[in-house]
Order: sequence, then C-alpha cells, then structure tokens
Amino acid sequence: MTSFSHELRTPMAGIIGMLDILSCDTLTPEQETSVGQIRRCATGLLSMVNNVLDISKVEAGKMDLDLAPFNLASELESLVDMFAAQSYAASVDVALDLSDTIPQALKGDACRIRQIFSNLLSNSMKFTENGHIVIRGWADEKPEISSDGPSFINVIFEVDDTGCGIPSHMHETVFDSFVQADASSTRIHGGSGLGLYIVRSLVQKMGGEVQVICKQGPGTLIRFNIVME
Repeated sequence: MTSFSHELRTPMAGIIGMLDILSCDTLTPEQETSVGQIRRCATGLLSMVNNVLDISKVEAGKMDLDLAPFNLASELESLVDMFAAQSYAASVDVALDLSDTIPQALKGDACRIRQIFSNLLSNSMKFTENGHIVIRGWADEKPEISSDGPSFINVIFEVDDTGCGIPSHMHETVFDSFVQADASSTRIHGGSGLGLYIVRSLVQKMGGEVQVICKQGPGTLIRFNIVME
C-alpha cells in the first residue's frame, strides 16, 4: 500500500505544479474556473493519498516524530492565515485563543502538530456555515519535571465550532478509520473518514488523548492534549 501510494503521489504533485504554472498565464474566465476546479480535485486526491500513507505508517508502527524547538503560537497563527480565504468564503470566523500558561519555547514535531489542527479545522470548515471556529489552548499548571532529564508540559487544546455537530452515539467511533458521522453529509461535503483517525493516532503518539466533548448549543467541541518538552 505504501509503495502504491507513493506512485500516486508523485504524478499528482506534478499535475498540481503544472496547474499552478498554467494559472499564471492569461486565461479566460471560463478557463480560470476550469483550472481552479481541476486543482481543487487534484489537491483533494493528493490529500487522500497522503492520509493513506500516514495510516500505513501508523499501522506498521513506523510513524516517527521529528522533535525540534518551535513556537506554537506562530505555527497556529500561520495555519489560521492559511484557512483565511476558505473561512471568508464560508462566512466563518476562525479565532485563536492561547493562554499565557503555554511557554513560548517548546520542543515537539511542529509539522505533525500542524497536521492535527489542519485536519480538525478542515473538518469544522466542512460542516460550519455562517458561524465560528475557536482554537483554544492552555497548559497544566504543574509541568512534569524530571530530575535527570528535560521537563515536560501537558498542553490541552480545544477546537470548538458552531456546525451541525456529531451525534452523541458516535462520539467514540468517529475517530475510527473510514467512519463518517453522517453518510448524507459525506455525499454533500466529501471526505474519506480518515482525518480524525489520523488525528487520534498522532495525538496518542505525542502522549495524549482526544475526545468529543458534550456541549450546550449547536456544533462540535473536540478536546485533546499533547505532552511536549
């Protein structure tokens, strides 16, 4: 499966690159629309292939983390900016609310942390219209301090949206692979049911857990924690 996915990913990346070059040319409005639609389809397919690759790594026990110093606030701010055009088109406000209890200097896998939030934001954007999405984060007051090594801190996050929500009977199973909260929503919004499975796998790899929290009012509240140096 991994080899097959790699064989798919290489030509898909090439197609997207050529579409980017083509979009720089002078095109008619109809051609611009067509190129944009092709690029969105190609990007969606590439994302699905990448998800399959990640699942193959998880199930083979080969999902390794690349730990390095990074600034959490900067990473999440740039990610929110990346979703700005999509959120504007959907009339959805995306807000970032990080507590001062989170240290500026952390050590972790910034790329995989971005992937977690990207999957959660993408999911929220699909099912939220004319509402808002809030990313919250705070740290435990008492970090775990090792006498003969680095100290670790448990950072808790929430992604809270005002979308259609997840039925209570699916709060546990929604993180399984190829599971969708609503089959009719899948037909409307697309998706393979892999995003939340990858989120749970990455969170657990980072020493945490993820769950859907019951909330008052519409929408979905997903809470998870990550242990970092």
